[in-house]
Amino acid sequence: MNNKLKTLTFSYSIKIPKESFPLIWKHWNDIANWSNWDKGLLETQSDGNKIKLGKNINILPYGAPDLISAYVTSFIDGQHFTTTSYTPIGAMSIGHSLIEKGAACPDDRVEHTLCIQPHDYEFFKDKIWENLKQNIVQSVNNLVEITKKS
Repeated sequence: MNNKLKTLTFSYSIKIPKESFPLIWKHWNDIANWSNWDKGLLETQSDGNKIKLGKNINILPYGAPDLISAYVTSFIDGQHFTTTSYTPIGAMSIGHSLIEKGAACPDDRVEHTLCIQPHDYEFFKDKIWENLKQNIVQSVNNLVEITKKS
């Protein structure tokens, strides 16, 4: 029997002017107000509004009965952070990146990347995955729109 968990991944990015990078980072650091741009969240709580390695962020997504603890598991100040959570439905990591134009990327971009190892792969893929991907797309688009208004 193969006990290896199957993984689902998804990435979405959008072109933005590099001048917007500090504004995007400011919105990411405003943890208490993530629900302003991520409509999949009812609430976010932490011990302050600064992203840093090891930080605990309590998140209440729509449909969840309780707060979920997510931890910042990778961090590059002003460029990238990843949150990782372990929930009853599986492990989830979401990367948040500001990517500068270069050989690997033709434009300056903001990107969210999702990696999930669900406990029940078929259920998750059939019932949750498409909505979660749509939420990632919408949250990045909302973040860019809010930044344009800042």
